[in-house]
Amino acid sequence: MDIAIVGAGIMGLVTAWALVRAGHRVQVFDQGPIPNPVSSSHDDHRVIRQAYGAMSGYAALVDDAYRAWDALWRDLGRRHLVETGMLVLAAPGEGWAQESADDMTRRGVPFRWIDAEEQERLVPMLVPRRHGRAFHTPTGGVLLASRIVADLARYLAGRGVALHEGHAAVAIDRRRPAVELADGRSIGADLIVAAAGAWLPKLMPDVAGRLVPSRQIVVYLAPPPARAASWSAAPIIADLDGGNGFYLLPCVAGTGLKLGDHRFSGGGAPDDDRTAAPAEIEALMANCRARLVGATDYNVVGSKVCYYALAEAERFDVRPLAQDRVWVVNACSGHGFKFAAWLGLGIADVLAGRRDHSDFTRRAAGAPGFTSQQSQPIFSR
Repeated sequence: MDIAIVGAGIMGLVTAWALVRAGHRVQVFDQGPIPNPVSSSHDDHRVIRQAYGAMSGYAALVDDAYRAWDALWRDLGRRHLVETGMLVLAAPGEGWAQESADDMTRRGVPFRWIDAEEQERLVPMLVPRRHGRAFHTPTGGVLLASRIVADLARYLAGRGVALHEGHAAVAIDRRRPAVELADGRSIGADLIVAAAGAWLPKLMPDVAGRLVPSRQIVVYLAPPPARAASWSAAPIIADLDGGNGFYLLPCVAGTGLKLGDHRFSGGGAPDDDRTAAPAEIEALMANCRARLVGATDYNVVGSKVCYYALAEAERFDVRPLAQDRVWVVNACSGHGFKFAAWLGLGIADVLAGRRDHSDFTRRAAGAPGFTSQQSQPIFSR
């Protein structure tokens, strides 16, 4: 089958990988270079974790996500995942941490609650929350996002995939189907995969009501020298209770200390200026400053702006349209990256007839009530 993919972020590239290994002929179009630094997947880190609050449908897929990444590591010949474990900070009377713990207990995922004294030994860089709790799980880690997309691009080019840099798509003709390019050309294919992230509503206006662009900020920090070794050995830290959630991602494999915002802006447009304003940086810093010991000794050394395409309840919109000749692939959210390899392999299995597309779409949307053992077909290759 001849397949054209629009968008060379993680979802476009990993879907191309899954389709190429299934024997399809694939070409990829992107408005910028490949990898494209303005894509939401182009950053040092992304988190893979078992703690998922009440989103039990996605929690049930995390083990499958790990296996899908293992398939990619075998093909790439290297592993871009650093297992760090995870520390989840819990506020009294708040739900996300407790919901995560209850779900992990049901699934048999190892973790343990720790008191303030043990937390101080594990992460002496943080001020323990008064009357709060925390739990630690040895699973979870850092996906080295930019290295993954760069290796995917090299892998695909080495297998004859045409990577069309600087070829912006302006529309998708579902009747043929075809990709309409800004230079006036129309590229026909047996199947079109629309994986354009926050640009999807512009490319396909009829999906605009389902997806909301959201401007997101991350900052990179230089910890004080006395804390550098502790941050290199630290777990991922998540403080998501209380409505002002943030992540701290440790300095691993040559990356910096990253502070991410769990709140969604729900505004902006992906073609807006990508410079983080001082007020945006300060709002994110203020969100975690009280939790850092010696916070004034941390310096902001970098920032990044990206745009998510948020669907209701952070669900992924992955489904076929136009008599199954066009696929919308949108997992452009804070938690989408970790499932990218699973989603790409799942699309390949649907096309091969090994999986029902409605079942796959439902599971990609986080439908509860199924276990990872029920989603094995994507690992048949």
